[in-house]
Amino acid sequence: MTNREDVPAELRGGQIGGVHRRVGIHDRLRGVTRFTADLKRPGMLHAKIVRSPHAHARIVSVDATDALAMPGVAAVITGRDLPTPYGIIPWTRDETALAVEKALHVGDGVACVAAEDLATAEAAARAIRIVWEPLPALFDPE
Repeated sequence: MTNREDVPAELRGGQIGGVHRRVGIHDRLRGVTRFTADLKRPGMLHAKIVRSPHAHARIVSVDATDALAMPGVAAVITGRDLPTPYGIIPWTRDETALAVEKALHVGDGVACVAAEDLATAEAAARAIRIVWEPLPALFDPE
């Protein structure tokens, strides 16, 4: 931590080296701050993303039949429903919202469930059946 004496004289009295209170800290310490995850609205749906367990794999098929049949499930989408790349920065121009044909890393999103509550979304995500064809993966750049 910097002592006030370590700050050049011409900078003292400003923001550098001064004591600053964190905005809203008292509410956070008391546990009364509302965060986005605390919001509840009528008709609100909860989402759960199904992710790849493979570092590199071709998605042979995605079967969401059982998930869609569950009470409380509003929708299931996969990468094939959203094939258009949307990347907004130069190195992500070929990025899609969910993996379309291949999972390119462990955790790559493949499908998304929307349901009336989180427990139903999680159960529906587990009900989705994905057939994978594992492909060679690069684990070492050497």
